[in-house]
Parts: sequence; C-alpha cells; structure tokens
Amino acid sequence: MLIMVLIFVSGISNAAEKKIKSTSKTEKKAVEAASVPAGSSISQGDFARKLVKVFGWEEGLPKDPTDRDYLRILSGKRTLKFEAEAIYEPKTDPVASRNFDRYGPFSGDAWLGGTASPATVHFTVFIPLAGEYRLSASAKGDGQVWKISGREYTANSGGSLSLTKVATVPLKAGKLEFEMVLPPEGGIDYVIFEAGNLSPVEPLDGWRFTASLTLGSLAEISVALLGWEDQLPIDEATGRTTLLASDLKEIPQGAKLTDAAIFGPITGKNWVRAGSLKGELDFPFTVSRPGVYGLKLRYMGNSLSAILDGTELVRDGKRSLDWIDLGLYRFTDGPHSLRIRIQPYEGVDALVIEPRHSTPAAYMAVAGLKGDPASPVTPQEVENVLSRLVERFKTRK
Repeated sequence: MLIMVLIFVSGISNAAEKKIKSTSKTEKKAVEAASVPAGSSISQGDFARKLVKVFGWEEGLPKDPTDRDYLRILSGKRTLKFEAEAIYEPKTDPVASRNFDRYGPFSGDAWLGGTASPATVHFTVFIPLAGEYRLSASAKGDGQVWKISGREYTANSGGSLSLTKVATVPLKAGKLEFEMVLPPEGGIDYVIFEAGNLSPVEPLDGWRFTASLTLGSLAEISVALLGWEDQLPIDEATGRTTLLASDLKEIPQGAKLTDAAIFGPITGKNWVRAGSLKGELDFPFTVSRPGVYGLKLRYMGNSLSAILDGTELVRDGKRSLDWIDLGLYRFTDGPHSLRIRIQPYEGVDALVIEPRHSTPAAYMAVAGLKGDPASPVTPQEVENVLSRLVERFKTRK
C-alpha cells in the first residue's frame, strides 16, 4: 500500500501553518494512551473508540460501554427522552405505576401517579454529551418542585398529563441524579432533555465498527471533526434546486400569495405572506444521492424557527425578504422535509438546496490526504492522523 502522507493544508496558508503550536505533552500522552498494537489495518470501531478517548469525551460513557454508547457520543444528538417508570426508585419512592389514560394519553408502559400528599420522586439518568439542556416533562398537577444540579425550579401542568417546560440547565456528561416533588394526586409520564445537536463525527454513510478504516472514510471523519465541510466545492454539474413557496400545495390558514416587491426582490412571481394568524409551511424535498447539501431560505421575519427532519433550527431573521443561510447538512438519498413556523405577517419566498462534492476523493482533497480512497489505514498512520487532529481541533459545534 502506498505510504499515506497527511498534510491537512487545505485553506491554510504557509504562514498560518507556522503559527500552529506543537502538540502538548498532555495531548501526546492522550494519543499514546489510545494506541493499539501495530498491524496491517485498523477497524472503524477501533478508530471511533480512540477518538472518544483522545478528545476527552469518555465522561459520556457508562462503566462498561458498548458500541452503541460510543455512537451516541459521536452522533452529536442531544435530545434525550426518559420514561419515568424506567428511571425512578421503585423501592423507596411513594408513587404508583398506572396505565390508564383518564388524564390523557401516555407513552411507554405506564406513568407514575402520586398520592393525596406531596411525593418526592428520585430519578437517575445518563447524559452522553455535556451542554445547556432544556428540561421538559409530561406531567400532571400544579406546584411541581424540581431539584436538579443544585438548583430548584417550579412548574405547573394542570389537571392532565401535558408536556411542560421546567427549566434550562447546564449539564455535564455522565450520571445525573435529580428529583421532583409531585403535588397531591400529581403524575409524571416522561422527561425530555434537549440541547442543540452537535455535528456528527462519522463517515458519510455512518459507522460500521467491524469494517476496515479506509483512507476515504478517514478523510470524511476528519473533515467532519474539524468543521471543514464548508470547503467542499459546490457541485455545479448537479446544480442547485430552487423550491418556490408559492408552488407548495398547502399554505397556512389566513396566509396569501402576493407579488408585492416592496419588502425585497422575490424569486418567482409570488411569495407567501402570513395574515394575522401564525402557521406552518412545509417544504418537502428529495435528494438523489447521499452527501453534503447547503440550505438557504429567502424569508422575512424577526426570527426564523424551523424543523429540519425532526431537528429544531433557530436563526436570526430580517425585516425584509432576504436569504438566510441555514447551514450544511449530510442528507441520505430520499425524501426530507423543512417545516417553517411562520408568525403573523411574516413571509417565505423560496428554499435553495445546493449540493457539494461529497465523494471520498473530495473529502481527501479538503483534508490533504494522498492515496487511494479505498486503501486501508494502518495503526501507525492513525497515530499520525490523531496527532494532527489534536493540533487543529478547537471545539465541537
């Protein structure tokens, strides 16, 4: 196999390269501690475990981690739902497991009901990734008291099981113990911790732990880790796709099509503007091949709130129709959806989907890797790569 040379120079001038500090002793020890015995190749699973160790993400692993635990960290997903009946202390907490829907539908196998007196419920969960989390609970009753991370919060859910925001709390990765005081005859179904997702650190088609790590997949992982996917060139041959809001089959109640250009230029003949009611506007779209795509939306409003394939997006808005960059995303081939939440008198003109070159060779060009994308990577070559990644990595976004 050709000897691989890792240069990671894309987008970095020679002058800037000289300013990069050498790997610290601590970083070198971390890389060395993650070493595996020399051999002809290394698996994707071995590399995934080494990444978690080298970058100090092991706090998000349980005592005896499985492959799934490593995937939770590397996926970057930070929406965690826990059924109350699975995380409380059944031997000590004075609540009962109930499975009737008199107070509304519930998820899981049951929900926990309190007694005629206030009842303290103790919960234990595991947080794979640190962050600023919004805690919400599907609960019943007013006057709930929540104690978490040394602080106390109150919440009211009324007479039926309903999802209620409790608080926004900073959480470390690892085991988390917290409690709530149920009001008399209160109830709790599940809790949700939500923080913005981090960019996934993975090959373009996902991790396959038993497969050999190739030069192409190494480049895809490295570019994702360093946040360099914006350096992938636009795929001009495939071309951009423009979807007009005025062509959508359904628009929110009270909204109308208008050709008014006083708020800025429009892409088609008309755009959609909400009336006095808020609503939702769905942009379904399909991509023909998996890869990286950029999204831009011509929008008018104080702020933009949307859901992309189930993930919440929030962006600053503008007072006139103008393009808002929604970012780059890795899409699988097939259908996708962007749902826009439109506030009164706000409007949407068009969505642009811009493909990037996403072949292994394209990723290798950005990463500065030489060789055959299908070539397996040896453990020694991985150590060189990790040293360079540690030098250049700043923070996970």
